Amino acid sequence: MPGIAIQLGGVTHDHPIGVWYNGSRWAIYSEDGAAIPVNASFNVEVSPHASFKHVATTPSFNASFFTNPLAAPATAHVFVTHDFGPFALHNTKASGIYHNGSTWGVYNEDALAMTPNVAYTVFVANAPQATW
Repeated sequence: MPGIAIQLGGVTHDHPIGVWYNGSRWAIYSEDGAAIPVNASFNVEVSPHASFKHVATTPSFNASFFTNPLAAPATAHVFVTHDFGPFALHNTKASGIYHNGSTWGVYNEDALAMTPNVAYTVFVANAPQATW
C-alpha cells in the first residue's frame, strides 16, 4: 500500500489526491477530477511492513480513530493517503492526522462529517519495520 505526498517545488497540484489499485498497478488521481499537470511530482513510499488500511466507519464525526497495529507512539511520523478501494469512494476533502493522547485518528480538515466507509492507507515512517 503506497503512501503519497505532493513533492515541494516544481509543478503545483493543489487538489486532494488519492490512490487506487487496478489489480496489477497503483495509480495516483485527483479526488475532485482535476487534471494532474504535466511534470507534477509526488513522493511515493511503498512498504508492506509499515503501512495498513483503515476504513472510517463513524459517519457522524469529522474524525475516525484507529487501533494502530504498528504500535506507533505519539511521537511517530504518521501519514495518510486516501485509498479509493475497497468501497470505491472519492474523498474530495483535505485529510489530517493527529494523536489525541491515547490513539491516532484521521480527520477532515473542513470539520465536516466523514463519509462512511472511506478508506485510507496509513503509513508509519519510523515504525520498527519501516523501510526509511
